[in-house]
Amino acid sequence: MRSLFTPLLAILLCALSLGGCAAQARGHKTRLRPGTVDLRHVNTKERVDRLALFKGSDPRKRRVSKQAHKVFRRYLRDWRHDKSHPVPEALIWNLYLVAHHFDRPLEIVSGFRAKERASSRHRKGVAVDFRVEGVEPKVVWEFCKTRFKGVGLGYYPTSRFVHMDVRPKSYYWIDDSGPGEEAQYREGVSQRRPKPVKKRSAKPARKRSTKPARRRSTKPARKRSAAGRSGKEGSAPAPSASKPPADPGAAQTRAKSPAPERSRK
Repeated sequence: MRSLFTPLLAILLCALSLGGCAAQARGHKTRLRPGTVDLRHVNTKERVDRLALFKGSDPRKRRVSKQAHKVFRRYLRDWRHDKSHPVPEALIWNLYLVAHHFDRPLEIVSGFRAKERASSRHRKGVAVDFRVEGVEPKVVWEFCKTRFKGVGLGYYPTSRFVHMDVRPKSYYWIDDSGPGEEAQYREGVSQRRPKPVKKRSAKPARKRSTKPARRRSTKPARKRSAAGRSGKEGSAPAPSASKPPADPGAAQTRAKSPAPERSRK
């Protein structure tokens, strides 16, 4: 018995180890802890795991910590000119919510640009170009439109990233240009903020009544008499034979007798 059990156990352990290696090779889905994000920089190859965003242990005090601000400022810096700019807390919040919706690390493509035109959101330090690891950029773009208000959201299918900035009024666009090319904006991009899809709650089944059903009466219907049917049809009933006819003389006597006079006070 032991001779059979030992080879089977060895085969099972080998299969489990191979399955674990295959899962790592496929890039198993990362499980982010609440209040943390994983960041990857596409150009500098920097990475940070489980960056704690909020200070304190009280979840009601949702303020981004100074350390998290420093890390985001570094990852969104102009790495070509080694210049940085403070990152708005609203933008950090949005990136955090995106990361936890897809439960994946964020890949930073570009942030602050020191040599950009003055009107650029990148020059003002309120924009970021990013991806979500293992997720199509268009899926990320569509989700951000349903989730956030007061943002600029651009989808770049050629360069394969999503642009996000903070602004007073939301605006959406699609740009088919590649790196270093002039903008090629698509026409007819809807500016309506799509409504999030709500899951329909299953209605509970109606309970059947346990009361017994009312039984119909088995008594035969009562038959109406011929006189009753004729009265209903409008013909006058025959006079009763037991009642004597009225005396016409008595009626005349009552009519001729004068009425008594009323005394005046």
